[in-house]
Amino acid sequence: MLNNTYILFGAVLGLTIANAAGAATISMKNDRLGYLIQQVDYQHINDSLEKSENRLLGRASWDIQCWVKSSENTKICTMRKNHITVMRMNDSYSLSVGINHAKNSITLLKVDNNSVLQAREGLYRDAQAIIDQFKRGFEVKTEFNVSHNAKPVVNEVSLIGFSDAFNDMQQQYSKLNHLDLQRRL
Repeated sequence: MLNNTYILFGAVLGLTIANAAGAATISMKNDRLGYLIQQVDYQHINDSLEKSENRLLGRASWDIQCWVKSSENTKICTMRKNHITVMRMNDSYSLSVGINHAKNSITLLKVDNNSVLQAREGLYRDAQAIIDQFKRGFEVKTEFNVSHNAKPVVNEVSLIGFSDAFNDMQQQYSKLNHLDLQRRL
């Protein structure tokens, strides 16, 4: 009888140890899975932060200036990055690429995989379609000829943050109405 008690006790002890080992294995798997989930979640948070930081830095890379020419009843806002200037004058938009252009030279502009657009001496009038491409785009490539230089100037400019900057410019432009009214009173 004593032997049977030891056998039963050993069997129960064995099952308990086996269950504990199984639970430990499951727990280790859960810990490993939890660790991996944390890593993926951390990477997701890190990627989100990086995208936000890039967007903020991209926005900050566009210089915005607005003013009113009361004598001409004209409101003007420009936003500039490198050699690209977007201008809103009253309700029309234009875009300028480069400086000191060679006389009658052709300027090329391409946003991502869109068609190449041409303009004489870097001035793109009625630029709303180009602005729409900039808003959806990631990069713009430009090429223009500078006077007294045989080689064309080729540039690539990131469009990250362009939409935010453009929206900021629009807000500043709308505030010009208020400033202009105050000056007239």
